[in-house]
Amino acid sequence: MSVRVSVNPMPHLLADNATYFITARTLCKIHYFDTFNKKQIVLDQIKRAQKKFQIKIYAFAILNNHYHLLIEILQGADLPKVMQLISGGSSFLLNKNCQIKKNIWRGYWDKLIKNEDMFIKVYAYILGNPLKHKVVKNFFELKKYKFCSFRQALKYKNEKLLKEWILNIMALKLDEELYKQNPFVYYGDTSD
Repeated sequence: MSVRVSVNPMPHLLADNATYFITARTLCKIHYFDTFNKKQIVLDQIKRAQKKFQIKIYAFAILNNHYHLLIEILQGADLPKVMQLISGGSSFLLNKNCQIKKNIWRGYWDKLIKNEDMFIKVYAYILGNPLKHKVVKNFFELKKYKFCSFRQALKYKNEKLLKEWILNIMALKLDEELYKQNPFVYYGDTSD
């Protein structure tokens, strides 16, 4: 595995053939993606990045003011390009289509997944994120929520097991646990 640190104000670990937990949120946590069509913009950009950079997407969740990804990337140096395409592209399209004329994204944070236990925790956290933020009320609604990969995950994992993982992670408050252990690295503005 080759590892590089980016030359940015905040060092950013870029590893080849690596799996990352990524969080991008809007400036001031404003709910720019509060409609189906606006969330679709982000999802379309994720799909474009997946195709262009041949990333494997294990999990995703798009909420009103942020999104999460669990991805495997071949070339670590492509991570900033992937994020530019997703966040920068969605910002451009939202500004164009909705005439917002503002910087949308604050940037992104990432965490390198180091083992299977961490992978499962992050996977469950992302799948359960719409529940955590009350975008959906229950697992039945989560199955129908297009902007989360829970429905796709059911093709590969037992539903009872997935629900158990999600409920356990929600009880642990993984986001607080991860930030205490090792804060995500702030990459910077990717909105243009």
